[in-house]
Amino acid sequence: MPPVKYRIDCEKYAVISNFEKRGWQRTSGNDWNIYWAPVAVVQRMFTIGSKSRPTDTQIVNHFPNHYELTRKDLIVRNMRKYRRDLEAKNSIFCRPDPETGESYIDFMPLTYLLPSESTMFAEELKGNKKTPFILKPAGSAQGRGIELISRMAQFKKWQASQANSRTIYLASRYINRPLLVGNKKFDIRMYVLVTSYSPLKAYIYQHAFCRFCTVEYSLDPGDLSNPFVHLTNVAVQKHGEAYNSRHGGKWDIDNLKLYISAHYGYEAVNKCFEKILFTLIHSLKAVQSSMVFSKSSFECYGYDILIDERLHPWLLEVNASPSLTCSTDADRLMKCKLLDDVLKIIIPRNFPPSEGSSNNARRTVNVEDVDDTGDFHLLIDEFKNPNAANEGWVYCPGALLNK
Repeated sequence: MPPVKYRIDCEKYAVISNFEKRGWQRTSGNDWNIYWAPVAVVQRMFTIGSKSRPTDTQIVNHFPNHYELTRKDLIVRNMRKYRRDLEAKNSIFCRPDPETGESYIDFMPLTYLLPSESTMFAEELKGNKKTPFILKPAGSAQGRGIELISRMAQFKKWQASQANSRTIYLASRYINRPLLVGNKKFDIRMYVLVTSYSPLKAYIYQHAFCRFCTVEYSLDPGDLSNPFVHLTNVAVQKHGEAYNSRHGGKWDIDNLKLYISAHYGYEAVNKCFEKILFTLIHSLKAVQSSMVFSKSSFECYGYDILIDERLHPWLLEVNASPSLTCSTDADRLMKCKLLDDVLKIIIPRNFPPSEGSSNNARRTVNVEDVDDTGDFHLLIDEFKNPNAANEGWVYCPGALLNK
């Protein structure tokens, strides 16, 4: 069998070390079998008339239009449409939970797209005197361009600053009563591996972690502009005076489960994390019909989830290129293991095919079950059960349960 050739346009240790330990050979040409490519490169591969479209022996790390999920304005539009479809079917997932008042499908905060929905947002601000809104550029990451506002005067000032800009922004209701640990705000980074959208097949990585702010939480007007209070991104927090480079302001997800169990009870942990799994699955379902089929694509997404004090999860954003930079020793070990487990799942047997052999298979990325998925667990498999997204939700009264 010929050696696997890989291409990568950056020096990411977690990726390269996993390729090298398998004896794969690096190439800078077009003779690669697996390409760890930037999102823009993958988008160009799949444009009409492209001469660099992947062949039957090539695998690439993004779907052609991944941005339907990972661009902030598009996931909002897709979720709006998905919710309308569920409401039209009188779905049980649209009915409010008596404990929180939020339905299962309410996992994204109220959001306005700017500038197209500026008038509606202005009306919302006039009638809302307490809850801040967070403004984010639709296409940015790592906390860049984010502002918190709560008054019409702030919005007008912001509008004036954007007069000559074509950037699309989101104005999302700020989750102002988050679950706190040590009086500090945090969010959860979770990894989801998708090997197919049609049908949907995805895995969840067990080693999620919490990312903490370095300054105690406060909604005082003077603190709304302090990113070390409100933005959990490591790219922001690492510049704070209280940042601890030894642990990187991170906490293993098992510690969070123990904390919630101690304060809310074991059953509350199960219900909260069922809602998180629901959020992951149905965000993928919301974009499923929009995703271009690609036999050569897989994607490992970085999901950012916030839990409020009622233990209701909120989807903040989905990252197509979650950071693989290793800020601590524990971070390096986790991310190297993550990539190792991704490759265990997505690389098919006898890959690449021998020279001269024909590969008429419908897919290049492996979608079959594998014996060793490492620390990934199967999240959903519509190959085996087309109705999987609707079944098995123990804490959603009226939902179908697996027998």
